Amino acid sequence: MIDGQFPLVTPTADFFRRLQLNKPSYSGWSLWHGDYSLSSNSTYPFQDGWESFMAGTPLKSEGFDFWRAEVAGHFYHIRMIWDDCTNGVEPQTQLDFVLHTRHVTEAVSIGAYFARILGCDETATTIGFACRWSKLKGRVLHSWSDPQRGFVSPAAVQDEQTTSVAMPLETPPPAFAPVVESLVGPLFAVFGGTKFESMVIEQIVRATLSRPFR
Repeated sequence: MIDGQFPLVTPTADFFRRLQLNKPSYSGWSLWHGDYSLSSNSTYPFQDGWESFMAGTPLKSEGFDFWRAEVAGHFYHIRMIWDDCTNGVEPQTQLDFVLHTRHVTEAVSIGAYFARILGCDETATTIGFACRWSKLKGRVLHSWSDPQRGFVSPAAVQDEQTTSVAMPLETPPPAFAPVVESLVGPLFAVFGGTKFESMVIEQIVRATLSRPFR
């Protein structure tokens, strides 16, 4: 959610294109990605914003993404947990801490991009982020996407976790790591009280931001 003053816009095709043009992408299946074309009805304007529903993931045909972007500066994205739709991982058994840190990093970066592309004043704008993970109970933290890390946590007993943080728009990308840590830290604690050193989170964030996907 963008908390700041920006020029009034309407949910035209131009609004959608502005959000998509040069939007950061670090996963190959970026958050708030939409396919707006005459041959597709998966992305469409709806009630002062745009929505998109896309099935499948880069990992498997299962899975889904749904998002909404409102001209008032409110953005929402729900995504199936990728750990449940990748070959070699039994569904609802793992949560990849590296992968989820990368996705949250992408969300923070895109949020900052959206605020800037809508014309917000960097010195007078704050972006609020909130994340919610569900169906955690019985999973363990692991990293099938980066096997060299070789970490396995105790299983989660809590089934859902919600986190939030506010970030000044003028925050530069090299300083995103503490913001990301505020969002993923309470999530990881659900798994037997796991806490990674800030240096570990910073390494993942920096590695993510250094390898944009195009």
